Amino acid sequence: MKTLTTVIIISALLFSALAGTELVNVGVANPYESYTYTVPPIISIHSPVNNRTFCSNNVPLSLTITKPDGWLISWSINGGSKVFKNKLTRLGIKLDGISYRSIAVNSYLSSPFSYSENLTNLADGFHNLTIYAYCDGWDLEGHGFWERYLPYVASSDLVNFTVVNFSILSPENKTYDASNIPLNFTVGGSVSQIAFSLDGKDNVTISGNTTITGLSNGLHNVIVYARDKLGNTGASETITFNVEVPFPTTMIIAPIASVVIAGVGLLLYFKKRKH
Repeated sequence: MKTLTTVIIISALLFSALAGTELVNVGVANPYESYTYTVPPIISIHSPVNNRTFCSNNVPLSLTITKPDGWLISWSINGGSKVFKNKLTRLGIKLDGISYRSIAVNSYLSSPFSYSENLTNLADGFHNLTIYAYCDGWDLEGHGFWERYLPYVASSDLVNFTVVNFSILSPENKTYDASNIPLNFTVGGSVSQIAFSLDGKDNVTISGNTTITGLSNGLHNVIVYARDKLGNTGASETITFNVEVPFPTTMIIAPIASVVIAGVGLLLYFKKRKH
């Protein structure tokens, strides 16, 4: 009886060991069950910068999409050829919650994918931007046991920015013959503070159009800054201009004329003395 019990126990242990080995083999033969397929690509938005104010209704958009470390092209398991391919098929731009543009792409991201354009005719005020990467994924086992299509979508972080339509009317990129030049500009939207910087010096806060006075001859540049209610600051384009105030010749001609007249008088005086 004891021998029969021992045989039963040993048989059960051997069966469990064999079953465990089989389960391990199944797990190795089907690695897809535990593998994360949809590793998202890396979306980097370089412009617009989050929480920045732009002093223009045209805002540059610049981004790159790169392959993550987990985005595999192929590998080999148990001597069988396994292929897993991810591909970026389409780029989507959503502005203020509405689809702005869709761009067809066909890239395995062996090198970073770059895209840039201008977001044009934006209204003054707050905006938000999201970039979407539409991807195709396939996993194939070399023996044909598995074949699955795995489409997915990756999205960027939300970028918030403000547009303040800013236009400098004066000065212009030209030469002026005066040392006092008007600084005139228009600002769209709501701003809490306006300032300007002349030749890279400290900002001067102003309430509106003003006049830059006491300019020396030579090249100058001016930038106007606007701050919105959230504290974000935007800058206008840099305006470069030249000042060439003519030298006051009338003050020099008068003394020269006096010297000439005096010289003529002395000449006449000496001539009279000779007679």
